[in-house]
Amino acid sequence: MPADLSIAILGQPEIAVDSAAHSGLNWSGFRIPRVEMGAQALRLLVELIGGHGDTDRHRLLPCRVETGQTVCAPAPN
Repeated sequence: MPADLSIAILGQPEIAVDSAAHSGLNWSGFRIPRVEMGAQALRLLVELIGGHGDTDRHRLLPCRVETGQTVCAPAPN
C-alpha cells in the first residue's frame, strides 16, 4: 500500500485493530477525541438526570485528520 490500494482508518489503529498497529505503516485516518467524548457524555447525563429538559442531546466534536502513507492519489487511466 498505497501503490495498489488506498486506505483510511476511522479511529486509532493501535486501539481498534491490533494487527494494523504492528504493520509498520503510518495509517491515514481520523483521531477520535475519546476523552472529550466521554466527558461530554457524562455532562449530558448529569444534565438529563438533573431535569434539564431543554438540554441539546447532540454534541459535535472535531476529529483530527491524520495524513499517513496509506492514502494516495488515484492511478492514471
